[in-house]
Amino acid sequence: MSAKLNELISQVHEICGAWGMYEEGQSSELKQLLYAAGEAGELAIAIAKDDLDGIKDGIGDTLVCLINAAKLGGFEVELRWCAAKTDPEYCMSRVLNKIAYLLTDKRQDLDYDAATRQLNDLAATYEMSLAECLQQAINEISKRTGKFVNGVFVKDQK
Repeated sequence: MSAKLNELISQVHEICGAWGMYEEGQSSELKQLLYAAGEAGELAIAIAKDDLDGIKDGIGDTLVCLINAAKLGGFEVELRWCAAKTDPEYCMSRVLNKIAYLLTDKRQDLDYDAATRQLNDLAATYEMSLAECLQQAINEISKRTGKFVNGVFVKDQK
């Protein structure tokens, strides 16, 4: 994995850890996978609209959820492959397929790798890097303040 992506994954862990996500009972691998499915749905809508900003946002947000799900499940996400441009609709169907498979009880490290590889290919298809998509998501979540309460992120009152 590139040093940059490794650093970005560490930033996700740091930010979400500060919110208390990884504390016992505050979130779970399954909950984060469900959030990933929701983010992937938003990504699919952005693809349908050819909304490049939405696509970048959706890839980054989905990846953040997968990184958190993997950590909570005791797995590691290793972003270690080259991107390949492909048909966006096919690639999106593979992302959804991999997330659906991760929601089963048979998941393992390779399944997280397969899901993130599809996001990487999707980013490349739109002339983006996975690192820039993840960085954009980190820029957004790092501004949020709050904590996890009963497994749900509660924003601080302003």
